[in-house]
Amino acid sequence: LNRAQIYQWNPSTKRLDRSPPSTLRPGEAYVVAILRDNTTLSLSEVLTASPRIDPLSARARPRPLWESTLAIESRSGVEELAFGMHPNASSSWDLAFDEPAPPALPWEGNPGQVGWMSDDEAFPLLAKDVQQFSASGRWDLRIDLPEPVKLWGRHLPNGYRVVLVH
Repeated sequence: LNRAQIYQWNPSTKRLDRSPPSTLRPGEAYVVAILRDNTTLSLSEVLTASPRIDPLSARARPRPLWESTLAIESRSGVEELAFGMHPNASSSWDLAFDEPAPPALPWEGNPGQVGWMSDDEAFPLLAKDVQQFSASGRWDLRIDLPEPVKLWGRHLPNGYRVVLVH
């Protein structure tokens, strides 16, 4: 599995953490995003038997030509969404580049969701969205939080600017 596909429940923030766990522990809550049809998920002692083997990061991903982050700060915390460009990326879901956002939690008290909007039925929100390289790009942002937010960007390459349209 790719590390971006496993999310761990954080009881202190009441959110699913996008940072992958280093080990899977009994009694902990996880969400696993399966990215392909007809996938079988098998867990065994192999996952923790050898600290030299990290099966969660076994698949290498191509690096975007440029990548930036948009931070969304609310009373619940800060969520960072990555976006960028690569010549081999597309304008829709790319297994090699994009990462799904953690799914919405189905119970009361859910703090909400943020993410780049996707046309993919399985992953309607993305935590990372890499588009095909061009002089300009468009990323549609969804903020579904019950409170005001502050936004700021990081690492935007020269010649690009962010324009927020409401």
